[in-house]
Amino acid sequence: MPAVWSNHICRFLLALALFGAALLQHGTAAAQSRRGRDTIHDVVDCAPFLRAWKGATARGWLSTAVVDSAWYSEWMQTLATTNPQSAVPWARRAFWVQAWMSCMLVVAHRRMGYRTTRYDTTIVEQDTFVIAGETYCLREISLRVVQEFGTASSIALFGMGSTYGPPLAPYAPVAWTVERLMREQMRKVVRSERHVLWDPAADVLQVATWMEPWTEAMRHEAGDVVAFLMPYMDDAMAAGVALRRQYVRVVFSDRLERWKRRRQ
Repeated sequence: MPAVWSNHICRFLLALALFGAALLQHGTAAAQSRRGRDTIHDVVDCAPFLRAWKGATARGWLSTAVVDSAWYSEWMQTLATTNPQSAVPWARRAFWVQAWMSCMLVVAHRRMGYRTTRYDTTIVEQDTFVIAGETYCLREISLRVVQEFGTASSIALFGMGSTYGPPLAPYAPVAWTVERLMREQMRKVVRSERHVLWDPAADVLQVATWMEPWTEAMRHEAGDVVAFLMPYMDDAMAAGVALRRQYVRVVFSDRLERWKRRRQ
């Protein structure tokens, strides 16, 4: 056999061996990922609530009909008597986010019509619930969620269906999806002109008012509001803010000035 053919065959066999090794490594990583998810158990059996949340937000707006069902009363009782402290951190975070979502549906059901008004910060303090054996209002549960996550980015999970608040979460999280949901929601908030807008002409970063109560947590975590929001900006916006970083002013407003888009 000519030497040139021998070289080609050797290279082919080597490439085939490397391809097989890559496939084996990928399969092993996927199996480990699946085993990792399987070993992270939720604090409670939340499958019925996941379906309920999906139905409550199916059309992009909040429906609270499920609150009147007998099952929902049992679910709230489960949240009231369950202690999540012995669970792993991801499971605790998912538990408290589920608790916040569950109580929010009750608040929305009791006070229908608030979603047509300005984002109301007092509505989260008017009703109390028993969660994990202790009494909380909705705002206190929010604080507990932020404490469990250890970052103010979790405020993006507090969508209540209000025009001036953060968007509703598309799904209720479980232990292995709760971190991903938080990042998805925060990117959605920061990259939406409804909530955050960069005005390069005035060196102003306009931020929605619902984020203002959390500014102290943002400063504690990242130094200032701009530094906190930058990791979630798209590339163009982040570059523009970085170039004018020392001149940027943060303005909180519910009437964000938006760029006019050219009609096609």
